Amino acid sequence: MDAELHNDLIERLGDSTLSDEAVALVEACWSGDAALDEALGDASEAQPKPAKQKRTPPAAVFLSSIEVRGFRGIAETSKLALDPGPGLTLVVGRNGSGKSSFAEAAEFALTSACSRWTGKSAQWQEGWRNLHAKHAPLIRCGLAVSYTH
Repeated sequence: MDAELHNDLIERLGDSTLSDEAVALVEACWSGDAALDEALGDASEAQPKPAKQKRTPPAAVFLSSIEVRGFRGIAETSKLALDPGPGLTLVVGRNGSGKSSFAEAAEFALTSACSRWTGKSAQWQEGWRNLHAKHAPLIRCGLAVSYTH
């Protein structure tokens, strides 16, 4: 596969409007660090190396609430408050109480898709609106950010 990919790269470079110097640099990148250093020649030595920056640890983001209206089984505005933090959060309730609607609303808001709908008919995928809702659909997820320093 690498040979096929390399041939495709060479073909595309041949069809491109890049300068010969740019084509040579791309080919050198393909060949590895030594080839790239050679292709850059003195130019790489003339460039000052950037100072190492102190990395800030990534922030942790937790779901703090889900507010839903007009989505699946939830007609009027309903808000599920969550305790943001690491660990497992359980949402329990009777059948038909809206647990799945909240979960799918959060998934849809955060990913613009819903895995349960994958492969289903268009009617299924487009049938997420609650027919009894009096107002426009709404999904709002509250997020809590925790910075570790």
